[in-house]
Amino acid sequence: MSNPSFEERYAVTLFGFTNELLLGAQTPLQILEQTLASGITKNVEIDGPQFFRNFPNVVDEEVLALCVALAKFDARLSLLGGYADRASGVTLHSSETVVSSLIAQLDLVRRLGGFGLRLQVDAFSIDEAPAIARAAEAAGVMVVFELQGSMTPTDPRTLACVEVVRAADSPNVRLMLDSSLFMTCFPPSLQRLMGKTGLSTSQIAELEEHWLRSDLGEFRTWLIGQLQSGQVPGQVQALMPTFLSRIGHSKPADWQSFTPMIESVHLKYWDTSDEGGAVTGPTSELIQMLESAGYKGYYCSEWGGHEWHTLEELSGAQATSWHKTLVKILLS
Repeated sequence: MSNPSFEERYAVTLFGFTNELLLGAQTPLQILEQTLASGITKNVEIDGPQFFRNFPNVVDEEVLALCVALAKFDARLSLLGGYADRASGVTLHSSETVVSSLIAQLDLVRRLGGFGLRLQVDAFSIDEAPAIARAAEAAGVMVVFELQGSMTPTDPRTLACVEVVRAADSPNVRLMLDSSLFMTCFPPSLQRLMGKTGLSTSQIAELEEHWLRSDLGEFRTWLIGQLQSGQVPGQVQALMPTFLSRIGHSKPADWQSFTPMIESVHLKYWDTSDEGGAVTGPTSELIQMLESAGYKGYYCSEWGGHEWHTLEELSGAQATSWHKTLVKILLS
């Protein structure tokens, strides 16, 4: 559509309902139906391994059940989160096996009436790109590589991914941005978790300052030195994956040259507050940059705070409701 409405562009990912999925009191399908019944969205994204027991080997009954649920609420699958499985144990899969699995996942998106398949940046190679692109075109769905966290425009992973997109030479193989790229501070809930490791308020502030002012390599070296010298508690090591991969501090403008290749967006957030405009500022800049470039795709709320909040503190539905209000204001 040339001028889609907010409701047509707004999506929610069930990844934000991870705590509900882990609890197991309801099936993934029941959680999806409950989310759609709330009226919060008409577009839902699911992660294949979270939703389907034997993904990517999904049986017809599961496909039918999901299609019926979507039709019941006049909803659509925006993206299916897939993956490239390149090994079983110590056995590496052949390129043909990987390509075959990804083609099957593209066909699953087609059967579900979805928009596209979301993949990690290294899901397939330049040599494999033409076959995947042809399959995506035949299925009438998109392949989008997710750029997120600590990646930067000059990151070797980013540049390699762009080369794969160019090798595919297809309008059906593109990129997506996750706003975890554009953080201006540590989320409040992460800071509270850091406090529980024994870090003082001043130590948290110092760590945040180094993270903001350093590139990833410099920050890693500094943090490892702090751990080895005992300057910070050893429990902080458990947060290393978050510091080094899940959160980044680039700016939307740094990625402006990528806008022609962007086909979907995750608006990542961790808390239901916006202290210091940490959420609003980068999100507003990102939306303005994309809209100015003519972007008409999805803006998907993705709550990552389930990792640090319990269900008793905050549910996926509560977090999403807060964020939708914010996104609607910013987009309008």
